[in-house]
Amino acid sequence: MVQHINLLNPALLPKPGPLSPQRLLGVCAVAVLAVLALSVALDQAGRSAKAAHAAAAARHQAEREGLRLQLAALPAVRKPEALAEEVKWLAGEVEGQRQLLERVQAGQLAPQQRHSALLRLLATATPSGVWLTGLQAGAGKVTLEGQALQAPALRDWVAGLNQGPYFEGRPLEQLQAQREVPAADTGISPARLKFQIGTGAPAPARSRS
Repeated sequence: MVQHINLLNPALLPKPGPLSPQRLLGVCAVAVLAVLALSVALDQAGRSAKAAHAAAAARHQAEREGLRLQLAALPAVRKPEALAEEVKWLAGEVEGQRQLLERVQAGQLAPQQRHSALLRLLATATPSGVWLTGLQAGAGKVTLEGQALQAPALRDWVAGLNQGPYFEGRPLEQLQAQREVPAADTGISPARLKFQIGTGAPAPARSRS
């Protein structure tokens, strides 16, 4: 008896194994894609890390440069001897200011003895033949410097000043004078009397105005 077998019956076909070529190819493709994705992610992470490191290095360098500039701007450490000299100098300055204040306070004058009154007096009472070249006034002391053509004119002028209220109680009495003969090529003639006169001891010579 002949028996016919249907070979196309799925139940009779051989079943694929767990590692068939198709499945193995699919697994390899998935693995390759995973490796590629991981590689891209690692590359991006590496680039981000490099950029962050470069930014941190630049910031660190900028901070170091800022600190260097700040240190350079700080004053140099001074030796105790230099500091002592500076303190001594400052003490001298304070003492000088104190003495100046005392002189200013001592020079406070009555209205008729203020410096403005002296300037008005000299502007109106100085005669022709007498020239003022210097004036010092302060701390109750006045010193006049100038030139005169004749000694009598200088004497009369000083006497007139002493009779006014400004020099009351402190007359002009300290006089130094010398005759100056100008050089022949200056054209100045005649010889003039150079004088300095004050209410106290003559002040040191000052620059001419």
